[in-house]
Amino acid sequence: MNAEEQLRDWLTQLDTISNEAFTHFGSLTKEALHWKPNPNAWSIAENLTHLIALNTSYFPVWQKARLNKLRLPWFARIRFIVKTLGKVLPNPCIRLRAKFIFVK
Repeated sequence: MNAEEQLRDWLTQLDTISNEAFTHFGSLTKEALHWKPNPNAWSIAENLTHLIALNTSYFPVWQKARLNKLRLPWFARIRFIVKTLGKVLPNPCIRLRAKFIFVK
């Protein structure tokens, strides 16, 4: 898969996740969205805001990659470092699921 296809795939996945979030949480009241199970936990609204902010921070990087203008940091150009980190870091293809806790 080339970079353009990878970018399209990521954007499709983001659209799918956005649609699933709307399906699961779109009908909740404002109170339900902002409810916290305890003072140290995040509400659904806080989690969604965090995810939106995080995902939009990647858009400029994806745009640069799409236009072949992305400049990799120096350590990303050293094959040994990339291979070593690739073995140490967790596999991004493994999907982890968090338990859904619904408010009754």
